[in-house]
Amino acid sequence: METPAPNVTKEEVSEFAQKLPLIEKSFYKKLFRGLFLFVGIIVIVIGIAVFVATQMKKPVTETPKPPEPETPPEVVVPEIKYLFAYIKNGDSIFALADDFKEKLLIAEVPVSADGIYTAISWKEPKVITYSKCLSVGAACEIFSYDIINNSLKPELVSAASRINSFEWSPDRKYIAYISEEGGQTNLRFKSGTIDTILKGNPLSKDTTNTYSKVMFTDDGQFIAFSSLAQKVVGGKDNEQIISFPVLYVFRINGIQIDFVADASDPFFIDNKTVGYKKDGKLIYKTIGDTGESEIASFIGYNPQVSPSGESFAYWSNEDNGLNVVLGVYDSKLNIHRNILRGIILPTWISQDKIAGIKADSCLGENCLLYQFQTASLSIVDISNGEVTPVDQAKSISNITFNRAN
Repeated sequence: METPAPNVTKEEVSEFAQKLPLIEKSFYKKLFRGLFLFVGIIVIVIGIAVFVATQMKKPVTETPKPPEPETPPEVVVPEIKYLFAYIKNGDSIFALADDFKEKLLIAEVPVSADGIYTAISWKEPKVITYSKCLSVGAACEIFSYDIINNSLKPELVSAASRINSFEWSPDRKYIAYISEEGGQTNLRFKSGTIDTILKGNPLSKDTTNTYSKVMFTDDGQFIAFSSLAQKVVGGKDNEQIISFPVLYVFRINGIQIDFVADASDPFFIDNKTVGYKKDGKLIYKTIGDTGESEIASFIGYNPQVSPSGESFAYWSNEDNGLNVVLGVYDSKLNIHRNILRGIILPTWISQDKIAGIKADSCLGENCLLYQFQTASLSIVDISNGEVTPVDQAKSISNITFNRAN
């Protein structure tokens, strides 16, 4: 038996036919908008990342530089020190380096010119000062030669016929010198442009050039001059004029402080004490005082005090005057030692080395007339007697130690 169909009205059938779909069209629009927005954001982010990446500096791979050639180590040339200078044959001046080998020609009188070098002194370690005079006539000049700059500076012009000796003050401001001019031996002092005669004596020529010496104390307050003076000896019927050594000491203001007759070869023990040779003795005295004190008995010539002030180099006769010998006196031990035969006019160049002249076949003080012989300049090591030859000439004089070093 069939079940009867339910009673469905016309309105109900129409409503059923008009029902909407499960997913509306507006949903799809929203979906597409969301997808579009999402994709757009991703594209923008990727674009920004790409932009930033393109702006960043890429590491630069540098091309390696070729290796630089190795620079050889710098060669340091040792500074040359000059120990002493000397006059050779009267017409040239040489300085000797501390290796005892290198000799530097300082000055030379041209063959066609007239002149003779008479004295030298060191102004600075590399500056040497020398005097040049006419061989005949009355004109002398003093120049300073700068070894480094190869330059010449005039220091003094004089109407003297000869400048026997000169010296710089320790501060290099003043020059004291001994000149022969106008029939006198003058002791002079030059300060700036002012050139003053401190003392004048009747001319006594120092033919051996060993009695003329000028020196300052280390503090520069006193100057000692050693030279020759004259005196009359004998009775009325046999009067004779003889020369004798004298020593004067002045303050740098020109005031005479001391005079010692028959004194030669002076040296300063300190700024207040002067020493000298007199009456066969080495003597010292306080400047300005009258009393004298004996250092030692002394028979010899040209004593030179060592840098320490304790030893004296000298030369003397032996074998009844047939030979000469270089000696050294140690004042601390009170001992005289003979070092070597045949060396005269010693000059200290260090505490244990002496420069001297080897002159053959000479007797006594006649050895000082070495300009008529062949003279050899040598360096003697007093500790072992070893001799180093330096130069040879007709004459070698004015061996001058470079105290400015």
